[in-house]
Amino acid sequence: MSPPWATARGGLALAVAGLVPDLAALLVTAPLLCGIRRALELTDVPPYGEISAYLSVHRGAERAAWRTLSYVEGVSFARRAHAPAHFGVGLRDTVCPPSGAYAAFNRYAERAGGDPAKVLHAYPFNGHEGGDAVHVRRQLDWVAGLLGG
Repeated sequence: MSPPWATARGGLALAVAGLVPDLAALLVTAPLLCGIRRALELTDVPPYGEISAYLSVHRGAERAAWRTLSYVEGVSFARRAHAPAHFGVGLRDTVCPPSGAYAAFNRYAERAGGDPAKVLHAYPFNGHEGGDAVHVRRQLDWVAGLLGG
């Protein structure tokens, strides 16, 4: 199993989608740093446990922490994105809580003004691995459909 921080790929993919205007498509599974405040209530795995530990000894620093974390909040990037998007989430994920993936999906393209194609596959009995090979196959089929193949 990958270390918890290896999941940064999903969060980075959302950031790219929110920052690159001519992106063709987004494939994201188990995005990290989405719904950060909620994630802090649900899990202690890195980086969420580290944020909690910091705030536990820096009482009164919450406002500054939330302001700083807003710059890397995946939902903020999702709101700016406009490329067609394919999301995946394992509903038993303790590394990237499903509520974060749903928040990013539900707010996707909100500020971009448009209605890009978007789909989300939820895997009720999977954790951080999402749907594994089944999900990768769904992603590839979805991209092929976008490309007309």
